[in-house]
Amino acid sequence: MSLLLLRNVLSPLNQKTITFPRSVCKSVISNPTVKISLSTCSAWNHPPSEVHHVQRHLGHGRELFSSGVEQGHNGQVAVENAAEDLIKTFQDFSPCQVSDEEIREMQTKLKMNLRNICYDEIVDLVKALGGDGWHDVLRQDDILPDTFANHTVKEMFEEIRRQCNLRLRSKRVEKEKFISLSNENFQKVFELCHHWAAVEKSKSRGSFISLVVNKIGDQETGSSKRRFKHFTKDGFVSFCVLMREVNLYKDFHNYYCIVKFVDLFPQMTENDIGHVCCTFNHHNLTLPPDHPMNLILKTRLLDYLIENIASIHPINLSHICLTLAPNFPVYLADKFINFQACLWQEKLMDRQDTKTLVSVVSVTSLANLYTRTGVNKNFMDSLVDRMMKNTDNEITKLNTKELSVLAQVISLQRDTPKGRAVVLSMTSLLMQRLAGRPKENVKSIIKIALHMAHMGMYDTELLEQLFMCELVTEPGRGGGRKIAAGLKFDSLWHNKGGMDRIGGDLLQLQGMME
Repeated sequence: MSLLLLRNVLSPLNQKTITFPRSVCKSVISNPTVKISLSTCSAWNHPPSEVHHVQRHLGHGRELFSSGVEQGHNGQVAVENAAEDLIKTFQDFSPCQVSDEEIREMQTKLKMNLRNICYDEIVDLVKALGGDGWHDVLRQDDILPDTFANHTVKEMFEEIRRQCNLRLRSKRVEKEKFISLSNENFQKVFELCHHWAAVEKSKSRGSFISLVVNKIGDQETGSSKRRFKHFTKDGFVSFCVLMREVNLYKDFHNYYCIVKFVDLFPQMTENDIGHVCCTFNHHNLTLPPDHPMNLILKTRLLDYLIENIASIHPINLSHICLTLAPNFPVYLADKFINFQACLWQEKLMDRQDTKTLVSVVSVTSLANLYTRTGVNKNFMDSLVDRMMKNTDNEITKLNTKELSVLAQVISLQRDTPKGRAVVLSMTSLLMQRLAGRPKENVKSIIKIALHMAHMGMYDTELLEQLFMCELVTEPGRGGGRKIAAGLKFDSLWHNKGGMDRIGGDLLQLQGMME
């Protein structure tokens, strides 16, 4: 190839051929600045005029080379300027102040430059989507009219998300553009995920956050074992916060999350523990009561509560108690009841809101059922007295699931006249919630009605509305009604049995009524 190039350069020399040594050919081609001296040409028996002609052609080659380098540099600068202009346009976007033509121009710029921008520019672009102008369209797309502007904004949003997903999946991406989940880099990607969390709907289809979280926690491919051991404390807390935004796949390594929580627990602050416990409660990450890792984790959480009883924040206390409640070890029950007693004796209950105190009594609500000593009596009576003083206001603050916990504790542990009065005062609110949002409330209302029946209390209007609800019973073949499929099975998508959860409670309630 090098000899062919030299022949083309020297072709104007009256078809004369100059033979160069191999070493000289390499130096001339690889280094355009090489000069050929007259003495060297004399040694090859060629006149100086021919050598001058060669030098003139080599000089022309140097000019072309320099011009190409300059053009490449200018092209790179143009790409960077286009990316900066695109980001600036997205940051200043306001749907009320731009025309359809300007939005169309934005979309054209995005399509032209999206593949060329680097990772840091992608982060800035997604961050810009969190602005007020974008938020109004992306978060309220269900109620906004389907105008050209709104439709185009959604298309640009999907284009950016598809590009992020493509870069995350594909290995054929340039280094500065690749979104890497390697051991050294995967925690850096969480910054981009948190920017996506500000604009994406929680648990949305095609979510970039879902792809990242489930790819890191993939147990089947062994990714979880390779990545989790490199977690720092801040990285793990950030990862747990992101977990609440997605649905976890079946092969997600739940157990390794618990192990890592135990491993990093000594390094965590109160807020860190609260964030992780909130995620564990959200996804119901728990182990059997006698599992060694379950015993270690819940012992540490309880010890932490006792050490920080006077200073712990209500939200963090609530998250920790909700994590302790499922499969709470029996041998820790007395220790936690003493914690409840300390809250009452030291007058620390006034610092906590009603929602938090209900979560505290839920931890041992099923302990010591034969003796009804699963909760501290003074603590429970103080909670009931607080609710009696302003019943409607206090009950309204609690969601239906929390009301079912309160009814359970009163029924099983502390069945007093004041406690019964509090439970009876729930009925009108429960009927309103059952009529307004039955899907979110029906299961908890069935539990409350069952606990009321255990205390011998039957509200006719509530029970009639409950049994006629389409999510509870449906018309049968013989003209009567039968239990709804959603209560008979764990899920409508498969026939796995679920009677032990809510369907069994409904049958028990029906039997007590009859």
